[in-house]
Amino acid sequence: MESIKTRLSYDFDKNNIYSCFHAKTSFINYWAEIIYKIINTKAKIIETVYALRKKTKIYKDIEENTFEKDFIQYISKHILLMFEFPLEKIKERYTFDYDEVEERMYFRLELYSNGWEHYQIENYVYKHLLKKELDFEWDNSLIAYYKMFINNIANQLNIKRKICSLKRGRPPLPLTLKEYKKNKHKIKVKLSMKDIYEKSKRFDSISKHLFTSDEVKYLENVVKEGTLLSKIKMLSNED
Repeated sequence: MESIKTRLSYDFDKNNIYSCFHAKTSFINYWAEIIYKIINTKAKIIETVYALRKKTKIYKDIEENTFEKDFIQYISKHILLMFEFPLEKIKERYTFDYDEVEERMYFRLELYSNGWEHYQIENYVYKHLLKKELDFEWDNSLIAYYKMFINNIANQLNIKRKICSLKRGRPPLPLTLKEYKKNKHKIKVKLSMKDIYEKSKRFDSISKHLFTSDEVKYLENVVKEGTLLSKIKMLSNED
């Protein structure tokens, strides 16, 4: 445990990682206990964090929500990798789908680095990626907590934030994300077409084995069970 605290203290100082509500020592102890438990048990990341929060009262006033759970899992991943904990094992400790969390955090960090504000980022992520309403309400504490988390992640990953001139409305979507969405759509269309092709091939291979209308008429006189007869009719090659 002490070696974990020492490493975290060094890394947090090096990358300007901070807590907006708690002293550095408490903050390091909090994360050290989280990392220690995840490494030495099979506990999920979110379960570990919320259990410790309840025990220590750290961030006790922050209600659970989706963006925070994304942040917790994402920053925990990077800290665990720092301790050479295998990525495949980290993925097993996620409660949410790992790839979906990665995608949402990619969008958040791209938007953040391009000058988007906290409310603009989450409005976009919830609407376009999560496809649901916000599951929280902004207040001063939550805004400070959000900015702490995203600043810490950006500092950890050496992501620089651009200073944008004030304009009405939200900033334009960064070109990197436009390209990402375009490529994702191409992949989705390609996979959809592949699925249609595979189904078409399968139908072609079985179509010659379907019942003819004469065979169906014969079977109507032989098969009396209604459900089975309906299935036979569905397997006819007649319209």
